[in-house]
Amino acid sequence: MRKLTCSQYRVVFFFAISFVGAWLHGAETFSGEPYEMHFRDAEVSAALHVISSKTGLNFVMAANQRPRITGDFSDRWDAIISRIVASNKLTYRVADTFLLVGRNGEQLMDPRLALVQAPKDELPMALNVVNASLKDVVTILVEKLLAMKLDLHGLPLRGYVTVQAADVSPRKLLQLLLAANGYEFEEHGNVIRLGLLSGFDLPVKPERTPELQCQSTECDDISSIALRGTVTPKKEGSKTTALLEFPDDHFSEVESGAAIGKRAHTVEVKPRQVSITNGRSNPSTAVIFRIEGIPGARP
Repeated sequence: MRKLTCSQYRVVFFFAISFVGAWLHGAETFSGEPYEMHFRDAEVSAALHVISSKTGLNFVMAANQRPRITGDFSDRWDAIISRIVASNKLTYRVADTFLLVGRNGEQLMDPRLALVQAPKDELPMALNVVNASLKDVVTILVEKLLAMKLDLHGLPLRGYVTVQAADVSPRKLLQLLLAANGYEFEEHGNVIRLGLLSGFDLPVKPERTPELQCQSTECDDISSIALRGTVTPKKEGSKTTALLEFPDDHFSEVESGAAIGKRAHTVEVKPRQVSITNGRSNPSTAVIFRIEGIPGARP
């Protein structure tokens, strides 16, 4: 059995404390580090992805429905996740080292969904995608990483997924990605065969189909950038991460000095604000993107 990393132990511990507190006191208690977060019309899956990246969570969510979040938060990071999830009529659970987010009644949320046991010699992997095609991700997992053949069994394999995962079993990740969209798999020799989970109909087409699921800075175009959020640990000396969105449904998570596309880079990232230059300008001519206050909200 593979040992958990320190960050994974912390994640499991924090959420275990939350669930025990809820069971004992009828309300959730939280133990994560305090954070300051600001989101403006950010897709929930992208917002949870940047939080997961910052805190070391392994995170899986279907991206077929595309709710958005606007809000300012100053709390422990696990409390903020709980608020974001609840405000969009979603739920979450922890399985192994994964935070799984979805809607009530989805198979992914069923605690009886036991995770597959990975072979001892299976190498762990990392995956980091936002609103990516389920079919593309599953094909890569099966054919490239597991070196097996994929049998769709006549299924269209619809859906999109958002994933932040590190040091995880490819088979476990494959199971969770499929379950998030109503599918399951069986192994037959060197073949992975897909099927529909019991009690689930064929997944419907997404509410909004992404035009492009690019996961590279080659897709970035700063002429139409939107600052959707900033995430900052309250620990002294910590860096702020900004969530940027582009018209092609591509998201970037950047810190100060990070490249954006081939020429642009961020000059400075701080709570509520990002400064970006096109690569030929000096910092004094950088374009500044700000997150304004919410009208009527308390300061």
